[in-house]
Amino acid sequence: MKKLLSIYKNIIIKEISYEKGDNSVELKCLLIFKSKTIDTTLIITQSDLNRILSKISNNGFEINSSEITCFMLEDGTELVEYNFGNSNQDVLLQNFNFNNQVKQISA
Repeated sequence: MKKLLSIYKNIIIKEISYEKGDNSVELKCLLIFKSKTIDTTLIITQSDLNRILSKISNNGFEINSSEITCFMLEDGTELVEYNFGNSNQDVLLQNFNFNNQVKQISA
């Protein structure tokens, strides 16, 4: 894993997944730079996830229950997944800055 050092212009969110009770969140997204777009996965904090969901909501995007899936594993672990890939519109964040450390795990 490496720290995300690049400055991006916008983020299009494709999928969010996390384990309930865990502080880290996996964010599959497109980072849009001035001259290119990178399809990547980031590890962010729950705090930044809450800020993202708030900003999405404030921008008028409604998160439908059909976009959220919860999986319960045999050991009692609950996994939550937001899938925006089937949405009619892109989930776009403009001028969003993460407050906490972000790691890029794939590009």
